[in-house]
Amino acid sequence: MHARHTMTGFLITGLTTGIASADIWTVDDDGPADFTTIQDAVNAASDGDEIHVHPGTYSREDGDFMPVVDFRDKNLTLLGIEGREATIIDARDFASAIQMNPPLNFDIPSKIDGFTIRNGQGGGIVTSGPRVLKVGFCTIEDCREPAIWSYGRVELTVSNCTIRNNDSTYLSGGIVTDEGDVLIINSTFSGNYSDTLGGALRLWGSYNRPNRADIIGCTFEGNIASQGAAVSANRLMLRIDGCTFAANTGGQGTVLYMMEGVAEFQDTLCCAHDVDDIFGEWVDLGGNEFRPECEGGDCVADLDGNGSVDGGDLTTLLGSWGTCGGCAGDLTGDGTVDGADLTLLLGLWGDC
Repeated sequence: MHARHTMTGFLITGLTTGIASADIWTVDDDGPADFTTIQDAVNAASDGDEIHVHPGTYSREDGDFMPVVDFRDKNLTLLGIEGREATIIDARDFASAIQMNPPLNFDIPSKIDGFTIRNGQGGGIVTSGPRVLKVGFCTIEDCREPAIWSYGRVELTVSNCTIRNNDSTYLSGGIVTDEGDVLIINSTFSGNYSDTLGGALRLWGSYNRPNRADIIGCTFEGNIASQGAAVSANRLMLRIDGCTFAANTGGQGTVLYMMEGVAEFQDTLCCAHDVDDIFGEWVDLGGNEFRPECEGGDCVADLDGNGSVDGGDLTTLLGSWGTCGGCAGDLTGDGTVDGADLTLLLGLWGDC
């Protein structure tokens, strides 16, 4: 007999269902709980319900080319109750990690909070609208095609997330939006790659109505693309406020490649970038700073102190690959030596 719990005014890590009461379903791959898989909980849940996931790694079996979690047309809150470090959704390069179809009820938001989402093939989170989706306190990494891919009038909010080391051939490595308003707050984008537009973000508005994107308090470092290494935008009003852009590399507009629309910049630091790294129409609202070097200068990657970023430093970085605490190879300071650190080191190669 499974346990169903009713909540009223329930609040966890800032995410609520927005309705008076809802059922709470529990998932634990080791039990005891209502279910051992997230998908079984989704199948049982109704619009507005919460699914509380205990620590563990949730995947599909070998050769199962279905998403690990398919919301279908439901609006649900998916919560890792002990946070992203403990609760992992791993698609294992078979399919997207989380998929969401257009919901039957637009008025209830869907929310994903407190997970590490990795190894999505065709995307980490893939959602179509109309839908309201809020993603918070997640790490999305090592996905093929975007970490988050939303299209068809999705109102997307991303807050307090780390999006790193995702890559794409045709889309952004980080987040792709098409026809929807976007709010991104206090999030870090590092080491994301695209062959085309937007290494970290590709934000496209609608042909039929104006869209808006606000990026507040975010960091973009070591992202790569042929145009718009950090951000590419089209057909929308874009505001960038209180952000940092550090050593993103590629072709035109390594900070921003703006096609149609206007961007506003305020209180934003661009290091290892200059004003020419913003391509397109933009408005300076004050407090912006462009520095030729980031803190520590070109020598931040000179790990052996010989005055040059070279093979010795590369060896040191690769030798400390993975999670670490304060190790020399962690150039970005995020507690992990990964593709973002490697990208930054290679970008500073040579005498310093």
